[in-house]
Amino acid sequence: MRIAIIGAGIVGSSLAYHLATRGANVYIFDTRRAGSVTSLATFSYLNAVRFGGQYGELRVKAISYWTELSTQLRAEQLVHRDGSVYYVDNDADAEKMEAHLAASSVAGLEFERMKAADFVARFEPNLVLPESRFPVYRMPGEGWLESVPMIGRLLRGAEDAGATLCAGEQITRIERRDGEYRLRGTRTDITVDKVVSCSGAETANVLDMFGVKLPVTTRAGVTIVTKPLPTGLRHVVYAGKVHFKPDGSGRLVAGRTDYRASVPTLDDAHAAAEETAALVRPWLRGFGEGEIESVRIGIRPIPADGLPVVGEIPGHPGLSVAVMHSGISLSGLVGREHASEILTDNESELLRSYRPERLIDHVDKRREFAPWAPGDLATAETGHSGILSIGAAPTDGEPAK
Repeated sequence: MRIAIIGAGIVGSSLAYHLATRGANVYIFDTRRAGSVTSLATFSYLNAVRFGGQYGELRVKAISYWTELSTQLRAEQLVHRDGSVYYVDNDADAEKMEAHLAASSVAGLEFERMKAADFVARFEPNLVLPESRFPVYRMPGEGWLESVPMIGRLLRGAEDAGATLCAGEQITRIERRDGEYRLRGTRTDITVDKVVSCSGAETANVLDMFGVKLPVTTRAGVTIVTKPLPTGLRHVVYAGKVHFKPDGSGRLVAGRTDYRASVPTLDDAHAAAEETAALVRPWLRGFGEGEIESVRIGIRPIPADGLPVVGEIPGHPGLSVAVMHSGISLSGLVGREHASEILTDNESELLRSYRPERLIDHVDKRREFAPWAPGDLATAETGHSGILSIGAAPTDGEPAK
C-alpha cells in the first residue's frame, strides 16, 4: 500500500514509523526540515493531569506508550518521566487542581500531595517554593520529551523500513482519480493509495484542496530557552503565571501559562521573553539576569472542541487527518493506532470518539479550551512557528517566522 503523509512533525513522523515498519510504502512530505515548526517550538510536556474520562485514559496510555516506543527505537534517553509539580497558593487554584486530579486519577494518573519543603528536600533542592497552607501536587508519571531528536529517530526508523522523506517539498495539488490520489509539487508527481494530513496549524490549507472545512483554531505562545544553568532541574514545574522544565544540557524552557492573542512581532517576542524570565527568577536558585539564549514562537493547532481529530474524512475514501493539541503527549500512541486502522480497515477502540465527522462543516463548538489559567482563552490567526536568537535585531511590525 502506498501512503503519502503531509507533515513531518511529531504526529506525521510517528505515523510514518508505524506504517513503514508494518510494510507500507510511505512518502513523507514537509515544506521545511522535519521537526522545524511546531514540534521545535513546543513545551514538550507529557501530561494527563487536567483530563478525565475516556480522553484522560487515552492520555495516560499515550504517556506510557512513549516508554515502550523509545525502547523499540533504542531512544530511551529522549523520554524523561521524572514527574511534574504544581505549586498553588490560593483557594481558587487549589480547588481547580483538586477537580483536575479527581478526574485524571480515575483515568489512571498517579499523583501525590506534599508539603513544599518536603518536595524541595526530596526532589528539587534548587527550587524556591514558599511554604503555604496548600500542598504541592506531584504527578510522578508525567515528564517531557526531547521532541526534535525523537522525530529524527522515528523518521530514521521509517526510512530503514523503506519510507521516503521529502523535506523542503511543497505539495501544491492533490487530486483523486480512479481510486488513487495524485500529488504534485515543485519536484513531485506521484500516485498513492491513501493520503494523511498531519500538517498541524496548516491542516485547513491541506483540506481546502478537497473543499473540506474542519474548524481548527490556532493559538500562539512564546517560550524562552536559557543558557546552561547550575540548577539540576528534573521536573516540569507550574508555579504562579509561569511554567518551566529541563531542555537538556542544563538548559531550561519556560513560558507563561496564558496564550497570546495573536502571532507576535519580533518586538513582542523579545518583550515577552524578558517578562517570562522575570517570572521564572523567583522560583529557581541560580537563575540570574541575562539567562535567555533563544526565543521560540509556537503555533498550536487546536480542534474546535479541544479534542483530537483522527480518521478518514467522510466522502473522501483514503483521505484521513490527524490533528490535535498536545501532539507531544498523544502522537506516539495515535500513530500506532491510526496506522493499524489505515492498513487493516479495523477501527481502533481508542480513537473511536475522535472522528472528523463530528466537526466537519461545523462552526467552532467551544471557544474555551480547558484553560490552565484565566488568560488561556485567546484565539490567534494561523501563522508559523519558529525560533530566533535573543540577540537578533527585531524588525518593527514584521511577523516572526
